[in-house]
Amino acid sequence: MTAWVGAYPYLIEGLLLAGGAVFALRALPRGQRTAALWSGWLLMPFSLTGILFEPEYWNPQRLLGGPIGPEDLLFTFGSGAWAWILSSSATFRPCRGVLAPGRSAARYAAGILGGLAAGVLCRLCGAGPMTAAIVAIALVGMGTSLSTNRTWRQWAAGLLGFTIAHTLVLKVIYHLNPAFALQWNAPNLWGVWVWGIPLEEIVWAAACGAVWPGFMDFVLGVRWTRGEEVQS
Repeated sequence: MTAWVGAYPYLIEGLLLAGGAVFALRALPRGQRTAALWSGWLLMPFSLTGILFEPEYWNPQRLLGGPIGPEDLLFTFGSGAWAWILSSSATFRPCRGVLAPGRSAARYAAGILGGLAAGVLCRLCGAGPMTAAIVAIALVGMGTSLSTNRTWRQWAAGLLGFTIAHTLVLKVIYHLNPAFALQWNAPNLWGVWVWGIPLEEIVWAAACGAVWPGFMDFVLGVRWTRGEEVQS
């Protein structure tokens, strides 16, 4: 295990996030479990954006080499699923929703294209790739926040929960392999490290945990109920 962490820390990070999410899904009510799976699946296309972060932000070692690998798929699925799981843990209210393919695809595309446009604009203004990503996530969150009836407790639980989860996973890997920090391009970062982890990673996790579940409500048409209704 230690040898694998030393050789492929990003792969181990993805396995921990994705594997832990699959295990945690069993504790959710059926409706929330379905939404959590969609939350993970719909974040997976962002694996393709990994090439935009290299080599300026970091240079992770991948199992198969190349700019994109199974690590990226595991990481994005685990992140999307955990964000939903942790956000939903703030309430035991059931949720309901109707996945309308046309409507959901249009909403997903609108949010993603808007976020990408914001990210490109940030990059043109000189921001680094992770800074641009964080700004884009925040803007998407602002644009879709009024479309969901999530409580402030759910927003806070997603923000704090996923920040802690992501940071702890990185800390475990860093503890097992201190050289993991060398995969980030330190001269291009903000310059603040917490527990050997770039501050950008922590802020990104906070933004993702706060925003992504609400965006999934918008895409999937999820509404949180006060009692007896369940997701169909």
